[in-house]
Amino acid sequence: LYVSAVLPTGRVMVKDENVCLHCGLCSERCPTSAWKMMKFLCKSAVAGDSL
Repeated sequence: LYVSAVLPTGRVMVKDENVCLHCGLCSERCPTSAWKMMKFLCKSAVAGDSL
């Protein structure tokens, strides 16, 4: 679970990565902009791979 810092409304947002689809709806609909969904490319190295 990810729990945000306390928001200006006095509430917190909780996100469960086990059920999150990464669709961005929470970010789109959040009235306080507590979430920001951004696309990025993640490269990871694997032992034995050549560059």
